[in-house]
Parts: sequence; C-alpha cells; structure tokens
Amino acid sequence: DGRCSGGQGIGGCFRSFERLLLSAMVDDPVEVARIIEAHEALVWSTCVEATAAVPGNPLKAEVDRSGNTPLCTLAALNFASFNRVIAFGVVTPATDEDIEVVRDFYSSRSETRYVIEVTPASRPESLGPSLVRHGLRPTGEGAAKCWRTIRDIPPEPSNIEVRELL
Repeated sequence: DGRCSGGQGIGGCFRSFERLLLSAMVDDPVEVARIIEAHEALVWSTCVEATAAVPGNPLKAEVDRSGNTPLCTLAALNFASFNRVIAFGVVTPATDEDIEVVRDFYSSRSETRYVIEVTPASRPESLGPSLVRHGLRPTGEGAAKCWRTIRDIPPEPSNIEVRELL
C-alpha cells in the first residue's frame, strides 16, 4: 500500500539521503515542500538514533520507522521540541489509525508533551480537524522553512576565516 514498511515513497520512507538528494532536482513547489519535510524527518530520526547509541541510552532515545513517518522520542525529556512527529501525512495521507499509533507511541513512553507537525504538504487536507477529533489541540505555533536551488547559492563571503581549534 506504499507505506514505509515497503520502503516506498519519498526518500525510501525516510531511510536514504541519496533518494532525497536525487529527487530534489525538481521545480514543482509541492514536491519540493514534501522533500523538505521528508528530509527533515530523516535527519531528525538519524540524530535520535545516534543519541540512542550512546552507552546506556541516558535520554531514552528511540525511533520507530514502522508507520506513516518516523516516530522519535527522547523519553527522558518530556518536552515537545524533542518529541515531535515530522512529515506526518507527507509521503502517504495520514489516517485515523496513524493518529492513534502516534498517540499510543508517546503515551506508552509516558510522554505527555509531543508535537505532530502539520504542514501544507500534509495530507489529507482535513488532517488538522482529524487531530482535534482525536483529542489533540493546535499549539498556535508555526515554523517557516526556506530552500534554495543549487543554482541560487550565493558566493562565499570573502571576509570569513575558518581555522581548526586545538
């Protein structure tokens, strides 16, 4: 059905930077928005996996890649900035079941503060109201994301010096 378990979708469902980079050669703004979201989810989940690899896993880091998007937690920190769902409904439209999977993931880890980011690239269009129907509420906060093509990269400033610190 195109879900992450089959490795389908943008970026092999958040498992491969290579596919994200190759598919970034598009000019369609909707596709670019989806790639940006999928890339952010891939990067964040990779960071959380690296955190989990610290001996003893003191932050109780965990990533579950079995659903609509990677579910990441730093369960030792009950703080939404660290326990957030990125790219929800971006690769495949989110369902009521997907919402319940997210709720169960965080509640089973005693997390009461987590965020499901809803973006213009999230589907279905009714996702926001669906989340409210499941007992979640809007935070009123938003994030702006920017991108530029490789054709638009400005020249490197000449007045910056980079040195290795010992």
